[in-house]
Amino acid sequence: MWEYESTVGEKKFAAKECIDPTKELRQRDSTLEKIGCKLSSSTQAPTYTTIAQCTVKLPSGFASWSTTSILTADSDTAYRQETHTVRDGRTRDEVVTAHRVADCRP
Repeated sequence: MWEYESTVGEKKFAAKECIDPTKELRQRDSTLEKIGCKLSSSTQAPTYTTIAQCTVKLPSGFASWSTTSILTADSDTAYRQETHTVRDGRTRDEVVTAHRVADCRP
């Protein structure tokens, strides 16, 4: 069980989920690649950086954006992820802090 706190601008959200963060991040990257985003990654432990450049064809035209995600592992049971997204000249910054709080129940 992981507990998350997400901050986007002035808004804060909190949640608890029974997930594997590593699997979730890999699935996110796979989904981005499937829709046509170009990904580049670098690792300098404990920091993992992923940059996505995306241009997706929609019925109404094209949508383009870029995202830089920097994940810093504080330990095996805690991390912080900062994501900066630019789309149509607008920016969106999100900070997620997470820590493991318990084992998941089947």
